[in-house]
Amino acid sequence: MTIWQTARSYCEAGIEKTLTFKSPENPPRPVIVTGEKEVRIIVLACGTLPEGYSRWTLRLLSEKLVELAILPTAIRETVRRTLKTELRPHLNKQWCIPV
Repeated sequence: MTIWQTARSYCEAGIEKTLTFKSPENPPRPVIVTGEKEVRIIVLACGTLPEGYSRWTLRLLSEKLVELAILPTAIRETVRRTLKTELRPHLNKQWCIPV
């Protein structure tokens, strides 16, 4: 099936369009965490700890985000994915070591 779709794409659009990855125009779900919300999550995670805790957990961060009305609902996976991509730049495809 992949070979057939690739051959069809080449015949219809040419080599350049066939070899470039195109992201979907309408993602299946709207993006929840963008711009300012992303920054607020990072600031919260890097900020002071709540009383009685030695570190932030994903569950604790999720609860705090809802409490502060940064996100209407937050699940641990959303918080984990945001922190993973923003606090570990080496995992980003565009990240490179300057020469």
